[in-house]
This record gives sequence, structure tokens and C-alpha cells, in this order.
Amino acid sequence: MILVHRMMKNRVKEVTGKDGYALISRAAADALNAGELIENLLPHEETYEHLGTVEMVIYLLGERWEAERERRRIAIADEDIWVRETMDYPVPPSVVWDYLADLESLTYIMGLDSITRIDGLGGRVRAGARMHCAHSEGNVDFEILDWSPGERMVTESFNPLFAARYRAEDRLTPLETGTRYDSIMEKPSEGEGWEGMTDMVRGFLREALLRLDELIRRDIAQGRIKPVGAGPGAAESGGSG
Repeated sequence: MILVHRMMKNRVKEVTGKDGYALISRAAADALNAGELIENLLPHEETYEHLGTVEMVIYLLGERWEAERERRRIAIADEDIWVRETMDYPVPPSVVWDYLADLESLTYIMGLDSITRIDGLGGRVRAGARMHCAHSEGNVDFEILDWSPGERMVTESFNPLFAARYRAEDRLTPLETGTRYDSIMEKPSEGEGWEGMTDMVRGFLREALLRLDELIRRDIAQGRIKPVGAGPGAAESGGSG
């Protein structure tokens, strides 16, 4: 117990420049028998009066979070892309994301009648959430596989129109002038005849990007949001359609 209290006074921030960390004595780490996990941590030591030099390991929380996030990252590889449409917007990625995360705005952007959440997870939208998309020409359900706010959303759907299962990725890249939005559809993993629908799918993605552009320009004109470089006071969230 004395050692634990002493360890609260340490040089970890001075040595690493990081605020978020866990400091574990080497003896405790060895007793945990964590093997490779402990071996990959940063070695450290502190010297305390009456206790001498104590060997420790540092667990950097931020770096571990990023490593785990990257490990779980889902993205559509270039060689698997079926259709890709791109458009630049004069607002930051966080603002573009707000439109995509708002179901009312997303319904308009995608040209649907409605989007309803149908999973039982509750709480905020995240990986594992499922949506039902209603449209006069047919309904489609999709599941969110990867939800990285302000960066990327990956979904998986089954489209009865051509009996195919496929993934879609919405990828946001920050630019000096705003955001580049890549709307990507993966080659279906099953189904037939989808190759002949490429132009239709490309047109659907292009129309969605144009509707988003319409919303953003409307809200800029109304003063609800400000474009990149417009000075202080820019709004941080977009509006609904």
C-alpha cells in the first residue's frame, strides 16, 4: 500500500509527455502473467526514499486506444471497389458528419421515404446498430460495421433489387478548404446481374452527394454554419433536412 501511494508521485508525464497512462510495478506486472502485453509496455523506474529504485512499466492509454481502434478498423480495399463517387465540401469533417449522423438529414440525402433504427442496442448510434430504409421502389436494411465519427462509416446491406449483399463506406478526409467525401460501394459478395446496374448505383451516389451539397449550401446561406476560413464563430453542427 505504501508503494502504491508513492507511485502516484512519478515522472511519467515528464518522460513521455503524455497525460493518460497506467503505471504498474514490474512485480505486479510479472504476477499478472500478462506475457506479450506487458513486454510491449514502456519500461520505467522511480526511486523512493526508504524503498530504493522500483522497476515499473507504463501503459499509455491513448496509444493503446488508437492501436485497438486501428486493429478493429474496417475499410473497403481499392481492389474491391465497385463504384466510387467523390465531392468536396467547404466545411470541416465534423460538420459533414453531423448531416450523415442525423437520420432526418440522411433520409433526405439518400432520397428515401424514411430511415428507422431497428436494433435493440439503445443509446447512441454505434457499430452494431441496424437501420430500416423505406422507399417506394423497395426497402433495404443495413447494419453499421464501423462507426468512427468525423472519419468513416461502413455499413453492410442486402439489396433485394439484385439479390446482393454488399458493403458501403462513407469516408471523410480533411482538406485545407474543407472536406473530401468519398462515397464507396463494394463489389457485392453474392447475387447476379449487379454488374449491369453500375450506372444506376453511380447515379444514386452522385445524387446523394449533390443533396448533401444542397443542405450545406442552404445552411451556410442561412448562417447556421460557416465555411472553412470564415473566421471565428463557425457553427459546429449541421441542420436537418
